[in-house]
Amino acid sequence: MSERNLVICDREIRYATGLGENISSRNDLAVKVYVCSNLEKVLELCENKRIHLFVVEEGYSYEERSRVETDQVFVLGRGKVADLGEEECSIWKYQCADEIIREIFEVYVDKTKENIMRNIRKQRARLVAVYSPIHRIGKTTFAIALGREIAAYKRVLYLNLEEYAGMEEVAGLNLGDILYYMKQGKGNLGIRLQAAIRKNGELHYLAPIPVLQDMKEVSEKEWGMFINELVENSMYDLIILDMSESVQGIHQILERCDRIYMPVSEDRISQSKLKQYDENVKQLKLEKIERNTCRFVMPQEVEEYAKVRAKEETI
Repeated sequence: MSERNLVICDREIRYATGLGENISSRNDLAVKVYVCSNLEKVLELCENKRIHLFVVEEGYSYEERSRVETDQVFVLGRGKVADLGEEECSIWKYQCADEIIREIFEVYVDKTKENIMRNIRKQRARLVAVYSPIHRIGKTTFAIALGREIAAYKRVLYLNLEEYAGMEEVAGLNLGDILYYMKQGKGNLGIRLQAAIRKNGELHYLAPIPVLQDMKEVSEKEWGMFINELVENSMYDLIILDMSESVQGIHQILERCDRIYMPVSEDRISQSKLKQYDENVKQLKLEKIERNTCRFVMPQEVEEYAKVRAKEETI
C-alpha cells in the first residue's frame, strides 16, 4: 500500500523531532513523517501533499487547526483541551511515546478501516527456543547474545517467557498487555505490537510479563495464537523464545520450534535432571523436540559462542 503522510506540528521542536524519529523508526508502519515548527509550514506542505494524520500542539486554536485539510487531527495537550472539535482526538502530550503512537494509529485505523502496516513478510518467521531443565546456567545471557548477533543481519524479536525475567522494568506496554489485547479480538495487533517494541541495539524485544501469576494464567491456546501471529504475519525473520516451565503448553511450543538451544552442565545433579526431562519427552512421543534440540555446555565466552551459532542461523 502507499504511505500515509503524518505531520507533527509543535513549537517545542525537540519534542516534535523526537516523536517523529520514534514513529519513523518503526519500519513496518507505512507512514512518512514530517515535522514542522509552526502552522504556516504545515499549510505550505498541504499545497503539495495530502496529509492523512495531523498531530498538533494545543497552542493552536480549533479555528487555526481547521485550516489544515487532513483525515484526522490529534491534539497534543497537557490536560483537557478546551476547544477540542468533535472530529478531533486529544492525546496527553507527556505520556510515553509508545502510548501516543498506539493511540494515534488505533484511532486512525478504526476510523478509516485502512491497513497501514507494510506487507514485508516474504515467508514465515523462523522460531527458535532457548530452554533448559537446568536452571541458573546462563540461558538468558546466551539467548540475548544470540539475538543481538543475528539482528545484525535479520529482523529478530526476543521474548522472555521466564517466571522472573530479571530485566529492568520500564514504563509502557509489556507482553502481558499485548496478550490481553489479542484476547479482546479487536484486530490491529500489529499496531499495538509496534507500540510496545523496545530495542537492545538492533535486537527488538517486548518487556516481559511482570507478575508471575499473570504468566501462569496465559493458556496454551493463547500462547499458540500469539506465536502463530508472530510467525505468520509479523515483520520478523526470527523469533527467539527464552522459555520456562511457567508457560502453559511448553512442550507444544517447543515442538513448533525450528531449533531448540539447550545449555547443559555435566555435574551429577544436572545430568539427573536431563535424564528425567528426556524420559518425559519420550513418554509424550515428542520426537521433533529431540530432533531439533542442540545441547551444549555453556562456555565462559558466551558472546563468542553465540557468534558461531548465529552464523548457522543466518546461512
